[in-house]
Amino acid sequence: STFILVLFGWILFRAATIGEAFTYIKGIFSKSLFTIPDLTYFLNVHIKPTLMFIVLLVVVEWFSRKGEYGFRVDKIRYSFVRWLIYFLILFIIFVFGGTQQQFIYFQF
Repeated sequence: STFILVLFGWILFRAATIGEAFTYIKGIFSKSLFTIPDLTYFLNVHIKPTLMFIVLLVVVEWFSRKGEYGFRVDKIRYSFVRWLIYFLILFIIFVFGGTQQQFIYFQF
């Protein structure tokens, strides 16, 4: 129950006016709550990269399961492979990082 109160409190902080906040809350409890969403766009665009990263992380976890840490790059013998991993991680961050969002308390 505390979690629900906090979520509705965030709506009040984020909305520009009280009327806008009530419009958001009214939209939460509309008929669309009981309809089945159309996920075809999400499945076509997001599911392939997500599954690729899940498989990649499972493989990394499998090979490093007996180590002290999950992923030890410093144990890789060849430095070009290590740098390739670093650049691959940076590439993934830049490509799939998303966009900048405003801080929740920007209105204060």
